[in-house]
Amino acid sequence: MPSRKPGTPTGLTRGSLEVNGLRRTFWLAPRPEPRAPLLIALHGLGMTGPDMDALTGLAERGLAAGFATVFPDGCGQRWDGEQHDPRRAGVDDPAFISGLVQHLTAVEVARPGAVIVAGLSNGALFAEFLARHAILTVTLLALVSGTTSAQSRRTCPRPGQATAVVCFAGTNDKVTPYLGGPIGGTGLIGRMVDRRSHRRLRDRPVAVAAETLAGEWAAANGVETPPLVQPVPGRPGHVPSTLLSWTADGHLPVWLYRLNGGGHGWPGGPQYLPARAAGPISSELDATGIILRLAKDLVSEST
Repeated sequence: MPSRKPGTPTGLTRGSLEVNGLRRTFWLAPRPEPRAPLLIALHGLGMTGPDMDALTGLAERGLAAGFATVFPDGCGQRWDGEQHDPRRAGVDDPAFISGLVQHLTAVEVARPGAVIVAGLSNGALFAEFLARHAILTVTLLALVSGTTSAQSRRTCPRPGQATAVVCFAGTNDKVTPYLGGPIGGTGLIGRMVDRRSHRRLRDRPVAVAAETLAGEWAAANGVETPPLVQPVPGRPGHVPSTLLSWTADGHLPVWLYRLNGGGHGWPGGPQYLPARAAGPISSELDATGIILRLAKDLVSEST
């Protein structure tokens, strides 16, 4: 959902790939070495790949952490894994991402078998779709201000693979309700969502609640115990956070950062809209740093 006017992407190289007769574009960050672990960053509604980099800093920080980072462009600045929109006939977003992974592996930008997928808002719903339906084998799934749609969950009630998951969700998110419900909000932000997604209020998808989603992934990973709930240290006057951790020896973990009173956006990123419209964005919690640290640990453990 967050957006900015794209400028000249600093350090990003534009590439393209033909999928089902459509030329699809992506932006590749400088990589530390050939055959590095791959990080795919999926932008939100109304954004582009360079916008996602500007919001998250993942190109520069991904390089420093040892990842080959790619920012694909959604067709029409949106993602639709379920392909229900007749106006997007012929657009196959899952095939594009699968083909992109194959391409980057074949040209030795990325190494096989180590894929991190991070998504924001509409990009988070798409990232979860790719992992839930086992379209990609994912080492770490990172969902920021987005969960999954009720429709995707109906067609695939249980995630099709075990993977580590980290989620960031605000309890005052105006677009993706923390407790679940129609995606999009009301007022200014609701009109923006409708315009960018070419939907009307009654046509909006329904989001699954953040804690329900995290619990489902924990169950898919074989973790049967309830989460450990811990406050995240922070300074007074900032958005307070709580960490819910589903862990068990020998099983992949799930983490949920609950931003108490937090809104829709990338923690540690800019307050792209007034807090009254989108809810406040945490300036203390560093989603980029957390994702990269967890991803690096998981990749190290798997090698």
